Amino acid sequence: AIVECVVPGAGAVEILAHRELGKFVHEVKGRARLGVQAFANALLVIPKVLAANAGHDTQETMVKLLEEAAKVEKRCCGNPAAELVGVDLATGEAMIPAQMGVYDNFVVKKQIISSWSPSLLRIFCLWTKLCGLDSVHSRDSLF
Repeated sequence: AIVECVVPGAGAVEILAHRELGKFVHEVKGRARLGVQAFANALLVIPKVLAANAGHDTQETMVKLLEEAAKVEKRCCGNPAAELVGVDLATGEAMIPAQMGVYDNFVVKKQIISSWSPSLLRIFCLWTKLCGLDSVHSRDSLF
């Protein structure tokens, strides 16, 4: 098990995960696709909060980050993990956190992301119930 490891910080891991899930969502069928998309969007909460707490416009910052992440992926020949993009809190611009020495603890990051999954699943099930979709399809068809 990995216990002593760091990953690029500044929301970089979440941006990468969001982009990768965005590619994967097209392979998912049925209502589960909505769950994958919701989880991908929820991952962006971290960079959005970082930008907002630093006093930057979150929408403008997210557009910059996602555009830069796409450029990096293209430049790195489809291997965006080579240079993960995060938010520079001083400027609100995109940056490469590893080059700036900005890191997060892997174990903490893993715990945060894994704790989101059950909560998002409960919210998704509640939405389907409130929208009357629960009576049309069984919950087992979600996955």
